Amino acid sequence: MNYPDTFRRIFVINATKIFSMLFALVKPMLSQVDTPKIKIYGNDKNEWTSAILEEIDADQVPSFYGGTLTDPDGNSKCSTIYNMGGEVPSSYYLSNNGPVAKDYMETMVIIAGAGGKKKMKYKVDVPFSVLRWEFMTEGGDIRFRVYTKNAKGSTKSRKGCQ
Repeated sequence: MNYPDTFRRIFVINATKIFSMLFALVKPMLSQVDTPKIKIYGNDKNEWTSAILEEIDADQVPSFYGGTLTDPDGNSKCSTIYNMGGEVPSSYYLSNNGPVAKDYMETMVIIAGAGGKKKMKYKVDVPFSVLRWEFMTEGGDIRFRVYTKNAKGSTKSRKGCQ
């Protein structure tokens, strides 16, 4: 199968020596196609600035990183244009209470031991209907498979649902 590239180039700037050593350990496990796309630079601003500007137009790079772009208020890091992270709001925290069904969900609790199975049948009367499901588990993996049966009674496994 052919999948498109997931990235064009990754720049790691101001990398510590420890990061560089760890990357050297991980590098052999990366795809030979992706490895040349990852560029790691230490604290030499001239080196990484020129590398970035070879790939990206200066008017698209914040001036803090060697380009010419600034916020309307003159901020050289362009924090109103690029979100550089920060503190995660507590509303995004996950609880330790396990999965919770959303209000719109019809829920069904199924308890199955390791390797257990549960078969469910649904009759779909409207052609081209879309069936959707969402699984939640407190631990372990879930596998599922969808079979369809036509009016003649023949059954087939649906691709992408295994």
